[in-house]
Amino acid sequence: DPAMSSLYDIFRIDVTWLSWFSEQLLLPLEGELLRGEVPFNGESPVNIALKHMQEDLPSLLDFNPSIPQSVENIVIKATAKNLNDRYQSAAEMLDDINTCLDRSNEEKLVFSYDSDDEPTIVVDPRTAFSSNDTSEVKTREEKPVEEEENDNFFKRFVKEIKGLSTRSKVIIGAVTALVILGIAFVIYLNTGSDANLMPDLAGRTVDEARELLDDYGVTISDNIVEELSDEYDKGEIIETDPKAGTSIKEGDVISLTVSSGKYIVLEDYVGMTQSEAEKAIADLSDDVEIEVVIEEEVSSSPRGEVIDQDKDSGTKLDPNDESNLTITLTVSKGDYIVVGNYIGMSQSEAEAALKKLGFTVTIETEESEEAKGTVIDQSYNKGYRLDPDDDDRNITLTVSSGKTYQVRDVFDRNINSAKTILENNGFKVRLVDLSNSTDQTLLSNYPFRSVNTVAGQSPEADTTVNEQGTTVTLYYYSSQPESANEED
Repeated sequence: DPAMSSLYDIFRIDVTWLSWFSEQLLLPLEGELLRGEVPFNGESPVNIALKHMQEDLPSLLDFNPSIPQSVENIVIKATAKNLNDRYQSAAEMLDDINTCLDRSNEEKLVFSYDSDDEPTIVVDPRTAFSSNDTSEVKTREEKPVEEEENDNFFKRFVKEIKGLSTRSKVIIGAVTALVILGIAFVIYLNTGSDANLMPDLAGRTVDEARELLDDYGVTISDNIVEELSDEYDKGEIIETDPKAGTSIKEGDVISLTVSSGKYIVLEDYVGMTQSEAEKAIADLSDDVEIEVVIEEEVSSSPRGEVIDQDKDSGTKLDPNDESNLTITLTVSKGDYIVVGNYIGMSQSEAEAALKKLGFTVTIETEESEEAKGTVIDQSYNKGYRLDPDDDDRNITLTVSSGKTYQVRDVFDRNINSAKTILENNGFKVRLVDLSNSTDQTLLSNYPFRSVNTVAGQSPEADTTVNEQGTTVTLYYYSSQPESANEED
């Protein structure tokens, strides 16, 4: 019958046969090792089975608090009222049994279901096991055809039991007994009357743990495992075997895993100044020193700012591995120094701009059509880049000295002719008549030669001047001075 599938095997073992054999054969064993009494009492196996079907199973921990929650969860799942909540195979149940003590502190298993969705089953205990009774089990409400299989499960189950031979019942009983014995034996070994729960030693030292465990009559293994920890300082216990909350008894040997120190976890130093990053790294550990290697690189970031690190944020360093206690920070040495265009600026403007960039400025002058003092050339072209660490920041500016003009020699020429020549060369001309002069210096420097001829000029002939329109003074005599007549 498909309805009597492997899903029902679990239920048979944990409900009917457990009830029957606990009362008939296994009561002393099951009662002693698991909970001290059967979960339900009744006048007959049928009454007990009905209680299993209609009532919640009493908590094992209420009878025996030393039973791990994971063990009770196995019973809860195996006896779930909804077939889909039960173990789907004996192998699945066996796997839970094998691992239950490793998860003794898990949460209690609770299934959610609506009891109104399940039919109330009425069984006549006087006729349920009678071979002459073929009447159907009645329910208080009718269910759709597709639900009849679940509604009538217990009726078919009872009929199947009724039809089994004595030999089959004995075999099933023996198998059930072995399953119960297996579970009970494991529980007994770990939750005997002299058992205690393993205390939580995490964060304690070995000496503290030894002192505490003395009260339990257990010892600590000499083979203490050391490993790095994210949470616990050096010398503190990370975990124990058996785990906290597991049953232990006198004479047990406890294995410890102890912290050999905390990992050193690197942070993100990009964006910090070099000094800030070095301090942050030094503060990571009081016991070990992390070597900081600095590499400099041209960058648009401000000079001295960390722009990269060779180990990412979150990297864990082993404090005991000196070869790995290092980090390389790449620090910006600033951006390139870019030379601008200073041609056309005045000498003072160009010098001011270059000095802000740290340049030393050398000035050379050159005759040019440009106005005097105008920069007409520079030793570094516009856009030239210098490394920010380059100390050789010298630049030469060529500044216009202006256009030069040479004063023509007009000595002894007719005063009017001389004036015209100079004016045609861009000079301004000032005429000074010494005929009636009493300035002995001028008379001495520019003595009379002839009337209306140039006796002297200032600036002198062939003198170079920088500005066009320079005034040239011509000295002459419009008449012969009296002193010259007396000499004659």
